[in-house]
Amino acid sequence: MKRIIVVSVSVLLVSLFLGSVLQGGGFDKQYAGYLNINTATYEQLLMLPDMGENMARNLIEYREANGPFSSVNGLIKVKGFWYTYIDQLRPYVRLEGENTLRAVE
Repeated sequence: MKRIIVVSVSVLLVSLFLGSVLQGGGFDKQYAGYLNINTATYEQLLMLPDMGENMARNLIEYREANGPFSSVNGLIKVKGFWYTYIDQLRPYVRLEGENTLRAVE
C-alpha cells in the first residue's frame, strides 16, 4: 500500500512539472523587442523568459568557443537548452540587430 502511494505521488509530481514546462511555465510576463543572441551580454540574456544564470553562462561560453550562431536552432547545442524552450524563445531572439528586449507591464 505504501509503495502505491509513493508511486502515485511521484507520477503526480512529474505530471505537474512536465505540464508547467510544456505549457511555458514562467512565460507569464509580456515582452517587447528582441535580443540578439550573438551579441547579448550575460545581464541581457537573463532578461529572457525563464533564462537562468547557468543557461546564460553556458550560452556565452558556447558562443565564445564556437563563434556566432547561424540559426536559432543552434541553441540546442548549448547545455541546458531543449527544443520546447527554444521554440518559446523564438519570438524574443534574433541573430543580428540591436538588443531591445524589455518586459512590458
